Amino acid sequence: MREYYCISCRSLHKVEARNHTLRILSTGYHIVGEQRYQICICNKAKLQQALPAVTE
Repeated sequence: MREYYCISCRSLHKVEARNHTLRILSTGYHIVGEQRYQICICNKAKLQQALPAVTE
């Protein structure tokens, strides 16, 4: 199982072959510490941006 760095939510995602929530980009890498990860964009970040902010 590989890990990808999401440039939208700025976190690592583990990807299975059946996972359709990530769009893997073939253009480049991101380095976290000394490890190099391929870049992706997850749908979770897009959903969070679309939700209205909750105020108390």
